[in-house]
Amino acid sequence: METKIVKRAEMAVVGLSVRTSNEAEQSGAGKIGALWKRLYGEKILDQIPGAKRPGEVLALYTNYASDEHGEYDFVLGAEVKDGVAIPSGLVGCRVPAQAYAVFTTAAGEMPKVVIDAWQE
Repeated sequence: METKIVKRAEMAVVGLSVRTSNEAEQSGAGKIGALWKRLYGEKILDQIPGAKRPGEVLALYTNYASDEHGEYDFVLGAEVKDGVAIPSGLVGCRVPAQAYAVFTTAAGEMPKVVIDAWQE
């Protein structure tokens, strides 16, 4: 897995979102794996207008209730141009300008690739 730190300007992201927790994800009652399947199964990326880099997926962990034990929002989507209309059933969020860790994994089956990345 390739890891790098990049500085990015503020960006708008449109995609799917679920509220979950690490406890739920580790107990077998998780929602993240199903969201990845939905993203590809329903071709959600094709439904996002104004994508800046078509085919690139952003996975965001945001809106933490507290710490690693609390709930958070998990968003899968694409960076979009400012001002695009958000399609019904999707969410939009703004990501502030700052330095981010970017993890690029090998291609593989979801959610195994993500689980392997977290373990690494």
